[in-house]
Amino acid sequence: MSLPCLNIYRELFYPQGTKVVPNEIGEHLTAKGLAYWYMQDGYKQRNCVKFATNSFNDADLEFLIQALSSNFSLNCSLHKTSDIGKIIYVRRESMPRFTELVKPLCIPLCSINYLLNKGYSSYLSFLESILFSGVLLKRAHSQGPHIGNLWCV
Repeated sequence: MSLPCLNIYRELFYPQGTKVVPNEIGEHLTAKGLAYWYMQDGYKQRNCVKFATNSFNDADLEFLIQALSSNFSLNCSLHKTSDIGKIIYVRRESMPRFTELVKPLCIPLCSINYLLNKGYSSYLSFLESILFSGVLLKRAHSQGPHIGNLWCV
């Protein structure tokens, strides 16, 4: 890694070069971490939030769901997404709690203000609704729906 102070996280999440969820994820996941995770890999769809967790196996996803439940009292489940894995789904009844946790920590103009409160389903739909610059819109389209870094810098 570029910054030696981050090596501990590399060792936790890539112990043998493969991305995993550490068994002790519950000890590390905070509301701030949840907000960052949402801004990077989360999206609102209808009355719930989903996290793109397609690269993790079922055991890792169960660790994450357990951490979300025990740390934040969020009711979550797994949803299969065709043949590319599963995503974590934060159920509708947990949305008030989820919003309470992450809203104060999300960067303005990012996911929470527009995705949760305004009904946008993704960063892309948000960008499409406010951008008039063809160059920036083309850049957004090329990066897909998870373009948090474009707005959350």
